[in-house]
Amino acid sequence: MEFIEDFEKNGYALIKGVFSKKENDLFRQISDEYFANYPSLSFEEGKCLCGYSGVTPELKDLNTLHKDQRIIDIVKQILGEDFIFAEHSDLHQNKLTPWHRDLLMGAWSQYQKQDPWSEDYKIIKVATLLQDHSDNDYGLWVVPESHNKRNEDPSLKELKEQCIHSEEGDLIVFDQRILHKGQLKQYLHEYKRDRYLITFGYGLNNSHTGDHMKGTTARQNAQRQNLKLP
Repeated sequence: MEFIEDFEKNGYALIKGVFSKKENDLFRQISDEYFANYPSLSFEEGKCLCGYSGVTPELKDLNTLHKDQRIIDIVKQILGEDFIFAEHSDLHQNKLTPWHRDLLMGAWSQYQKQDPWSEDYKIIKVATLLQDHSDNDYGLWVVPESHNKRNEDPSLKELKEQCIHSEEGDLIVFDQRILHKGQLKQYLHEYKRDRYLITFGYGLNNSHTGDHMKGTTARQNAQRQNLKLP
């Protein structure tokens, strides 16, 4: 499939129309209701709920979305049959996100015991943005091909950043080592509606993913304890 070629070359792929408008509207409604009525982290001018998959019945359909067969089928085409859910789930509302890679950083880097640039390191994120970005630059930004270049690689500076102009219902799949960012100014202020991003993590069933899962789970648990969540 074409999106696999895009993923291998550029480190990301846009997959059109995975969810229907009705489903996307439902996801927005559930997100609106959750952030209006339940605890979440407040930072970077927005809110975030992390590590919610399978343990947050208040999120209704979003609680089990990481198991949706359409997502699983896409993940299988990239990772093969032997993969696992990496216990990463995030729901963002209006959060600002600067350039970064989804590697374990700071206090959580102790869990990253192996070189994330090894050939058998393959952990991906699956993301959907619940609003249209086809005509604006408030979507997910990436630096194509940066998933194969360490920060100290001088050729990294030659790569060009770009906004992925996704629409409602689209999925974006990316190698979590790719340089990427979210919005740096508020979509909310211009469009008068909340900006939502959902992400899940999956990886090959190996020790790299196992280490990353341990660090991710520790970070998410710490965040959830601050909110007195289960």
